[in-house]
Amino acid sequence: MKPARGFLLGIVVGGICTGGIGYAATNTIQIDVTMPQVTYWYDGKRVNDEEMTNVPDTIAYQDVYYVPARSFAEGLGHEVTYDAATQEVNIYDVRDLAFDVIEAGEAPKELVGWVGQSKSLSMAQVREYAGDTYILMTRGKHITGGYRVEVQQLKQYSDKIELIAKYTNPERGMLMTTEVSYPYVLLRVEGTDLPPIEFHEAHGEPIPVLKGLTYLPAVVEARESVSLFEPQWGDGTVMISGAARTFAGQLSIALLDANGEPSQERKVQASAHAPDWGMFEAVFDWDERSDKLYLRVEVMDADEVYADELMQVVIDSPESVE
Repeated sequence: MKPARGFLLGIVVGGICTGGIGYAATNTIQIDVTMPQVTYWYDGKRVNDEEMTNVPDTIAYQDVYYVPARSFAEGLGHEVTYDAATQEVNIYDVRDLAFDVIEAGEAPKELVGWVGQSKSLSMAQVREYAGDTYILMTRGKHITGGYRVEVQQLKQYSDKIELIAKYTNPERGMLMTTEVSYPYVLLRVEGTDLPPIEFHEAHGEPIPVLKGLTYLPAVVEARESVSLFEPQWGDGTVMISGAARTFAGQLSIALLDANGEPSQERKVQASAHAPDWGMFEAVFDWDERSDKLYLRVEVMDADEVYADELMQVVIDSPESVE
């Protein structure tokens, strides 16, 4: 045991908990403490770092052992943050969540279409299937190779999962293939009913997330910032829905007549703004005698000015499909 010595104490955290700890020191006092060389073990694993020679692992005072909160908690596998403004130490119970990377050609056939229709979009999606959870991250269409997306870690907290991904882009001057590429990664995590997943890119690049749905349903047409779902046909009506990634979140959806002129128009607001994807829908009257649906979708800016014509689509009605 090291000899007793004078030690100036400001804040001493003498316990470990899984919530937030707040302690404000307004006074300091001079006390005599000892610094015993104590080794702590938890379930057969050493907790305190044997390489920490300059910082005492333990301070003994009046028959109570005090240990640094950060090194002790991290030694137990917890994550520690400190807020200097509020003088709060937060200790989180966190563990690495195991996952498998599903290579091309290995996905269940029921999910192949989902992956295929998503690859041209920059988006993160989560889908449950056959007792497992699948996480799909796509980076959209690129005119060369050299683009990648890699998941580095899944960290599970008590109330959420944090996914850490890394985007790789081709370096300047690098010789690249000229073929179009659609970088993506598909993960499988055992089990379902997982807590919400937060997506983070290692260098701070935003990861667009689909809001309002966990994954895309069947898509009939997709562009860089708009994805159009299969229409829902009713009795004399048709519902047009999809997902959009626009800064104002506003769109114009119009049914066109045989001359290409709008016969009905709806202005809709997506449920989220860029960089995320928001859901939208609009209901139109529909003449069931018509065999085709002519549709135009345009993005609008914040002043409801048409900013860009994204797509014109022709869709067969249910009667013509039969």
